[in-house]
Amino acid sequence: MVTGYPDYQRNINIAAQSADQLIERPKYGAPQSILIQGTLAEDEYKTIFSLSGRGIVYGGKFMVFSPFSAKNTALYLSLDDVVVFSHTFAELNTYKITDQFQHYIFLVYYDDGAHFYSVVFTQDITFESNVTLQAKSFSTGTAGYTAIYNYSLI
Repeated sequence: MVTGYPDYQRNINIAAQSADQLIERPKYGAPQSILIQGTLAEDEYKTIFSLSGRGIVYGGKFMVFSPFSAKNTALYLSLDDVVVFSHTFAELNTYKITDQFQHYIFLVYYDDGAHFYSVVFTQDITFESNVTLQAKSFSTGTAGYTAIYNYSLI
């Protein structure tokens, strides 16, 4: 609980203020961006990207496109070696996981007719040691993907 004199009664006097806890925001480095394009073969489990260090995620997206249905492609997001997100595109669509304020990854585009799927990463996800995105194809054939990830490390 913050105590001290109200600011409207006199000039601000930092010495007269007290707080139970003071939290300083870490100073992150320059923003960086990763652009990765590749393919995901049938039944392949692949690490799309992995970052080590302490940092923050500013956002990003992951898109899958193929000549066949790839709706059962699963995404796994791990923060500090703990899987915090594990869903397929079909599950994201079925359960309407489209709200950026409730999920680490949310669906923004799902077209099983054109075989194009896209998710976005929530902003301001912090991590202490590492962050990893992995994908697993449960479909037949090979699908293409593009990943964009914006972040900063301390």
